Amino acid sequence: MLQKIKLYLLDKYQKADQFQADNRKYIFFAIVILAFLSIYLLNFFQPLIGDDWEYSFLRHTQTRISSLHDIYITQYSHYFEWGGRSLAHTILQILLFIGQSLYKILNSAVYVVYLLAIYYIANTGKIKFNLPLILSVILLVWFYQPAFHATIIWITGSCNYLWMATISLLFLYPYCKYYLTNKKSDKWWKTIFFFLFGVCAGWSNENTSVACVFLLFILFLLIKKEKNVKIPHWAISGFIGLLIGCAFLLLAPGNAVRLESTLENQNRAEMHFVVQLIYGFVRVSRSYILYGLSLSIIYGVFLILYHYLTPKNRYTKALNLSLLFFFSAIFAILSMTVSPEIPSRSYFTIITFMIIAVCILFANINFHAKMFKALKQFILIFVSVLFTFQYLLSANDLSLIKKLYREREISLTEQKNQNMRDVVLDMPFPYLNTNFYQLEDMTADTTFWINKFYAKYHDINSVEIKTSDK
Repeated sequence: MLQKIKLYLLDKYQKADQFQADNRKYIFFAIVILAFLSIYLLNFFQPLIGDDWEYSFLRHTQTRISSLHDIYITQYSHYFEWGGRSLAHTILQILLFIGQSLYKILNSAVYVVYLLAIYYIANTGKIKFNLPLILSVILLVWFYQPAFHATIIWITGSCNYLWMATISLLFLYPYCKYYLTNKKSDKWWKTIFFFLFGVCAGWSNENTSVACVFLLFILFLLIKKEKNVKIPHWAISGFIGLLIGCAFLLLAPGNAVRLESTLENQNRAEMHFVVQLIYGFVRVSRSYILYGLSLSIIYGVFLILYHYLTPKNRYTKALNLSLLFFFSAIFAILSMTVSPEIPSRSYFTIITFMIIAVCILFANINFHAKMFKALKQFILIFVSVLFTFQYLLSANDLSLIKKLYREREISLTEQKNQNMRDVVLDMPFPYLNTNFYQLEDMTADTTFWINKFYAKYHDINSVEIKTSDK
C-alpha cells in the first residue's frame, strides 16, 4: 500500500515537473503579470499621505506645483536647505503632478522592473525563465524588506527607495554581466550613456550610492586580477559618473542643515565627534540585529549548501559576486554610523543587496538530486501559501486606510461647504490586522506636522482628529 502511494506521488511529481519544464516561459510571464497586478492593487488602495501633501507644493509657499519649472525651483531650494536627493524628489514631484491614476501604474511597473533586475543579476549565465528563482525573489522581498509599505507603496518612500534602488540595479547589471561572462561591447555611445547613467545612480540616496561605489571598486579589482581581461571604457566612464553623482548627493549644503537640525532635536549637537561615532555604531548594530541578521543567517546557510552541493572550481565568479553583494550591504550598514537617524526604510537597498547575494547562490547551487529538488519545491510552495494569506490581510488593512481617508474627505468637504476653516474629523484610525502599514496618522494636535500638511493641501486653517476619549 505504501509503495503504491509512493509510486503515485512520484508519478504526479514527475508529471508536474515535466509540465513546468514544457511551459516554463509562459509560467514565468504569468508570475510577472501576477506580481504587477498584486502590487497595483496595493498601490490602488494607498491614498496620498504625509509628505505626499507637502511635496505637491512649491517649497515654502501655498502654491501647488503646476509645471516642470516649479519642480526645478523647489528642488534647487531643497538641495541647499534640506538634502541632496534631488533625483528622487524630482521624480516624486513629477509623479504627484501627473496624478494618482498614472503614477500608481508607473510605480507598479517599477516594482516589477526591480524584481526582474534582482532576478537577472542573480541568473546571469544560467537557464532562462528560472521559475524557482523569480518566485524566491518575490518572496524574499515581501518577507524581508522591513518597511515594504513605506518604501514600495507610499509614493514618497517609493521614489526615495524603490525607484532609486531600481535605477542603481539597472546600472550595476551590465557590470555584473561583464564580470561573469567577459563579453565585451565597447561602443562610443555606451561610454557617454553610462557616464550619465552613473551620475543618476550615484545621485540616488546615501547608502545606495556608497554601496554601489564600494561594489564597483572591488569588482574592478577582481577584473584586474584576471589575465587578458580589460575594463571597458563604458565601465570606467560609468564609474566616474557614479562618483560625480555620489559627490552631488553627499556634498549638498542641505545635508549639513538637516544634520544640525536633527542633532539639535536629539540633544546631540554638543556631543563629541568620537562619542557620536560610538553612539552611531551602537545604533547601527541594533538596527542590523532587527533588520539584517535573519537574512544574513539565511545567506550563511546557502553558503554551506553551495559548498557541499556545488562541485569545486565551478561558478567561482558567481560566488565572488555573491560575496561582493553581501559585503557591500555590510559596508552600507556601517556607512550609516554617521547618520543621525536609522529608520527601517533606510535598509531597503541593504536588504536588496543581501537578497541578490542569496539568489546568486540559489541560482548556482546544484539541486538536481531528487530529494533536494523536492524539498526546494515544498519550501517554495509552503512559503507562497504564507505569502498569500499575509498579502490578503495586508491588502484588507490598506483598503481600510483608503476607506478612512475617503470618509475624511467627505466630512472635510461638508465642513468647508459650511465655511468652516478649522476642521474636526471624527474618524479615528481603524484597527489593523497586520503591521504592514507603517505611516503615522494625524492626531488631535492641530500643530502636528501631518495635520499641518493635510490642512495646507486642503486649503484650510487647521485639522483635528477627534479621538474616542474626547
